[in-house]
Amino acid sequence: MIDAPEKQKWQTILQRQKRANVERWLQRIQERGTSSDLVVQEYDNLLRALELVVSSPDDFDLAYRLIQALYPEVFGFADWDRWLVYLEQARTTSQQLNYLEEEANLAVQIGEVHYYCGNLEEAKLNYYQAQGIYEALQLLAKKANALSKLAVLYESQGPEGLALCQEALALAQIAQDEGVIADIQMNISHIWARMYEWEAGLQAAESAYVLYQKQNEQTKAVKAFFNMMTCWEKLGRWDEAEKASEQLRDVLTKMQDVHTLAKLKNNLGVMAFSQEKWDAAERNWQEALQLQSQLQNPAERAFLLNNLGLVYTQMGETAVAKTMLQQAITIQQALGDTFNWANAMDNLADLYLMMGDTAAARQVIRETVSPLSALDAPHARKLLADMQAKLP
Repeated sequence: MIDAPEKQKWQTILQRQKRANVERWLQRIQERGTSSDLVVQEYDNLLRALELVVSSPDDFDLAYRLIQALYPEVFGFADWDRWLVYLEQARTTSQQLNYLEEEANLAVQIGEVHYYCGNLEEAKLNYYQAQGIYEALQLLAKKANALSKLAVLYESQGPEGLALCQEALALAQIAQDEGVIADIQMNISHIWARMYEWEAGLQAAESAYVLYQKQNEQTKAVKAFFNMMTCWEKLGRWDEAEKASEQLRDVLTKMQDVHTLAKLKNNLGVMAFSQEKWDAAERNWQEALQLQSQLQNPAERAFLLNNLGLVYTQMGETAVAKTMLQQAITIQQALGDTFNWANAMDNLADLYLMMGDTAAARQVIRETVSPLSALDAPHARKLLADMQAKLP
């Protein structure tokens, strides 16, 4: 039997070894230009190192540093359930230690994971908690960042997000924090895209891309470049969009960024659909849907189901098209995403008209008018007018 002093000695040695292991990984990750490749190659080993220290108050400094080093690289892996556990464990420890800024930073990351999983109320709660702490600590730039994330969330449920995001940008500019300014420009790009304002979305994405490149934030720069490609595609700048998609496909595959790769497949489908290449559109959207099965992101799944409904309508496969559109409508209604729900309803009405079922199309449009009328935004008003013009 090991006596108490001997046991304490070996526990101390083990603790020292765990800390040294994490320090070694941190040093390797922080070596310029190697972090992305290293994280992909050593992901399981890195997580094992994190698991040994993430719940220990004595090791919080190392666990927190490792989480912050890994999180930007692994977010696209869509390993969200496991990362929610790590982030919650670390936040609990930060609360025990009364480390308020670290607690708020972890709350923002927890909110991001919930947002991409479609848990919008959980995302909102975490963003508000973080914003409150930042405000109490007078951390202006970080408060602005949390505010911009709330803005994107609000924009998915209504039109007020853009003004909130621009308020956040003004705060970040006062704080002169280029990293936060870049993040907010990315959020503004997302909001403009949701409003179908592609030129404005492109300008915001380009601003973010320049700042990320300046800061050598290559993983974030890739995401900004993706937003630029999306805007080029929507603006009909096919040569730029197709060239960018080829670059991104290779980069995202190497990074194992399943999340952005699924979005890229969606964009390739949109480009093919816009050029009436129905088979290519269907193939890309089905590939994106398969990738989405790993992500469990209901909002993006709904986008893909809607798009597949469109292409199957064009291909004359009306039964499949109807099923896809109805699934998209159900998801978007549950998420409170009124505009995209209305867009899918519009596509369902078009399908009924193509099938010669005017009564069903009329009923779909009638159900859509009131909720869509409540959205005070140009793209919503245009959709409403288009829908009402379809029937006498």
